[in-house]
Parts: sequence; structure tokens; C-alpha cells
Amino acid sequence: MATAINYQGLKKRETYDQVVDNLRNRQERVRFPNRLAKQIRNSPQLSNLLDGDGMGLVEMEKHQLNRMKEEQKEHAVRQAASQEGGTAQVYRALGPNENTEFYDIVTDNQSQVDDFQDAISNVAAGIEDRQEQKLIDVSAENSKQLETAMEVDPIHQAVKKHQAIHLWFQAIHQRK
Repeated sequence: MATAINYQGLKKRETYDQVVDNLRNRQERVRFPNRLAKQIRNSPQLSNLLDGDGMGLVEMEKHQLNRMKEEQKEHAVRQAASQEGGTAQVYRALGPNENTEFYDIVTDNQSQVDDFQDAISNVAAGIEDRQEQKLIDVSAENSKQLETAMEVDPIHQAVKKHQAIHLWFQAIHQRK
């Protein structure tokens, strides 16, 4: 049976004849650049974060909220299993559609569930408020930069002067 050899990270050693040939003929050796940074940048983890195709801040926060909900469900299943003396695996296998007396944990812990749902709603509202505030801040900053650029722009200044002169001539003609 043939075994596979992983050559990644290994360098090929030259034979004695190759070294002698290089010394006699003075062939230049091509040094390849270190491509580690490029490999790291093209990895799926960094590509997801840095490219526009990956999850953004809102998607990541929604994903985190969903993960928190699933953890809460798992905690509730384990707690019910420990109280009833069963196993969490059995509770998960039965699923929410089974009508069993030991699976009704919502009525026992309704205040905890309500608190958790309120916390999730507050976090979601906070996320939306932050996103809206960021949009307002960015648009205000862009308008300030545009106004500053227009004030510095010589063409815009010339147009303003032309408009002022035009208004001045109109005012003079209206007096006559």
C-alpha cells in the first residue's frame, strides 16, 4: 500500500551534481517571495470578514441572538430532564409536538422565558437604533464633507460669484 507524503512546508534539497552545476555555470537562483500573508488573507475565515460577501454586523448579531435562543432551549431541556429524572436526549427526541407532562417547562418557568424574550427584544431594538444612528451620522458627515469640498472648489466659487453678479445686475435693471 502506497503512503501519501505531505510536501507542504518542505523544501527540496539540491543534489551534489545540481550544486556543482550551479557553481560552474553561475546560474542565478530565483528567490520566490513569502506567500504566507496572501494565503492567510485568502483563507475562508478572513475572506468572510474582509470581503463584502461575508456576514455583516447586523447578520452577525442576528446569528448571535439565534444562538442565544438555542442555548436557552437546550438549557430548558436539560433542566426539565434533571427535574423529571430523564435524559436530555430523550426530551430532544420527543420534540415539542409530544404531549407529555414533563415537557411543559414553559408554564413552570414563564417568568424566566418572558425575561429572556424581553432581553432579546431589547437587544434587537438596540441593534436597530445603533444602525439607524450610524446611518444618520454617516449621512451628516458626508454632507459636511460635501459642503467643505464645494467651498474649497474654485469652480464652485466662480459659479457663486457669477450668480451674485447676475443677481446684482437684475436688481439694477429692476430699479430702472
